[in-house]
Amino acid sequence: LPPYFVSEPLSAVQKPGGPVALHCSAKPVTAHISWLHNGKRLDRNVEQIKVHQGTLTILSLNPSLAGYYQCIANNSIGAILSGPATISTAVLGDFGASTKHVITAEEKSTGFIGCKVPDSNPKAEVRYKIRGKWLKQSTENYLILPSGNLQILNVSLEDKGSYKCAAFNPVTHELKVEPIGQKLLVSRPSSDDFHILHPTFSQALAVLSRSPVTLECVVSGAPASHVHWLKDGQDAMVGSTWRRLYTHLATDSIDPADSGNYSCVVGNKSGDAKHVTYVVNVLAPNRTWFHNAQPIRSSPRHLTVGNGLKISGVTMEDSGLYQCVADNGIGFTQSTGRLEIEKGSGLKPIIVRAPASAEVAVGDSVTLSCNATGVPVPAIHWYDKHGLITSHPSQALRPKSRKPHLLRPGSSDPEPVTSQAGSGSLYIQAVTREHAGKYTCEATNTHGTTRSEAVLMVVPFETDTKAEIVTSFDPTQNDKSDDSETGSLSSFPVKEHSSAKESSSEKNASGTSVPDAPIILSPPQTHTADTYNLVWRAGKDGGLPINAYFVKYRKLEDGVGVVGGWHTVRVPGSENELRLTELEPSGLYEVLMVARSAAGEGQPAMLTFRTSKEKTASSKNTQASSPPVGIPKSPVVSEAADNFGVVLTDSSRHSGEAPDRPTISTASETSVYVTWIPRANGGSPITAFKVEYKRMRTSDWLVAAEDIPPSKLSVEVRSLEP
Repeated sequence: LPPYFVSEPLSAVQKPGGPVALHCSAKPVTAHISWLHNGKRLDRNVEQIKVHQGTLTILSLNPSLAGYYQCIANNSIGAILSGPATISTAVLGDFGASTKHVITAEEKSTGFIGCKVPDSNPKAEVRYKIRGKWLKQSTENYLILPSGNLQILNVSLEDKGSYKCAAFNPVTHELKVEPIGQKLLVSRPSSDDFHILHPTFSQALAVLSRSPVTLECVVSGAPASHVHWLKDGQDAMVGSTWRRLYTHLATDSIDPADSGNYSCVVGNKSGDAKHVTYVVNVLAPNRTWFHNAQPIRSSPRHLTVGNGLKISGVTMEDSGLYQCVADNGIGFTQSTGRLEIEKGSGLKPIIVRAPASAEVAVGDSVTLSCNATGVPVPAIHWYDKHGLITSHPSQALRPKSRKPHLLRPGSSDPEPVTSQAGSGSLYIQAVTREHAGKYTCEATNTHGTTRSEAVLMVVPFETDTKAEIVTSFDPTQNDKSDDSETGSLSSFPVKEHSSAKESSSEKNASGTSVPDAPIILSPPQTHTADTYNLVWRAGKDGGLPINAYFVKYRKLEDGVGVVGGWHTVRVPGSENELRLTELEPSGLYEVLMVARSAAGEGQPAMLTFRTSKEKTASSKNTQASSPPVGIPKSPVVSEAADNFGVVLTDSSRHSGEAPDRPTISTASETSVYVTWIPRANGGSPITAFKVEYKRMRTSDWLVAAEDIPPSKLSVEVRSLEP
């Protein structure tokens, strides 16, 4: 028999240090009982907790032991989970500071004494001390409202005097009284004027379904018969569970259908009317599904439809006990059912995750995934335009070179990969134009076959598939004798920052996103006159591997005019260093670089660097036959970089020049890197740097860092607003 509960643990409030006992029992008697605390399996070695059979005892309650507790009953059929029992510590807050108020009420009319009840767990019992005597509950003339306010239904001269509100905690037995009460004066009836004493302005209420609710309306100067309640302009009590309580509107159990606008309307004989409105929002209960006491997460196979749960492509693992638990914050209700899967009965395969069509650049890698279910578990096969794709090791060629842009067509064939039964992926390490076309995922078992198709589009890596601003350098600047490296470098996409849709954090339907900007680590100056080692580390990859980096750079003239156009280099995603050669001495260069994955290209990282003034002998000897300035012969990774990460000072730079402009690059959502070019100040050595920043639309500059040593030319500014 499947297990079922005979009794379940109940919520409790206890004062700190007090004991708490929770009871749980289930049948059949062979069912095993275990416990959860805040959704996690309870360790039996926790101090101050003892577990014996179906009883859990907290010996001394403290804040770390508070929370919600559940018991699990399981046997060979399956497992079920009890409703949550909330255990909390009792507390009673203090009354806020107040001044003595004098209230005037007309004789034979209504009086109102307000009370701001302090926070309490459980809810405090409100009492009043009237002229030295205690009022613990409502009487014929005194009505203690659910809010804690006091209404005097028919004021007489005997009601004048002092009133103090008090709060009593039924667990701790604490009683706290207002330090300063209120004084009521009673006057003779003066006119036929009427007032709404409480509330004085419209209210918005969010209440739990099935809870008792009272909408208060305290009226003076008008009989109760002149008070009417409307819901959305209609009589609120017609066809509902609402009832009148003097001039108030009350219900013992509110329903989600009771949400709406409620108006307390008061009129007099002259036809004048006043009203106050409540905007009521009834919170529907939360529904949670469990399978063998484990919560069911929404997935393509598990979908909640209305109040039901739909399971697609059931397998033997789906058998067991299912629970629907509805919780509205006050209590819970649940229903349990059993799902049995007959052994020997087969199910035709169903593809639950079809391969997605993709568009990739030449040289990039791509993975197509396909998941299927069925009984028995189906096998996954892949087909392209040539037929079945086999998984022989001899056909899964892996290029030895780390540079995808050196690969020749056909150097990497599609490779089927099986991660687990019913799941399969097709991996192509270096895409060529020949890989473009239609790919079919086929799921097969003894009961049938199901297929799903995807299209792979291959574009040149220098062509961006999105509508972006692209700047290309002049093809005539290429070194025609070196086309193996630079002949395919034609353009580099630069994204406009103004479009929010191009945000690097934007995720697609599969949950992946374009990679973050690379984080440039190299300093903004070099001790050589004609080369620069650009070093970086990858940012967040957005869930997909980075296939390549694109580096653009150009020479600036004194930070104002631009010399020549952009030059672009493509670097494999596995590398993190690029040596720029044939640079001009004492030149100021601007660098932009982005990371590309199958999801697209992220936002660029930016850097400005300056070469040294003295040109090396080797660079002078090759100047006449070298390519145009700024174009490297090949993007070679430096095997050994002397002084890596160390900024070398140059005494010849100590001239009276202004510092170069700072460069900003993103480090994370809340921090940036600031780098700058050191240039001497009026012939005197620089002793320290100071970095300040300010928020947009503000005029105050804030200090990010100061007393920065002259050898340190970058700083990370943190704790920024995203």
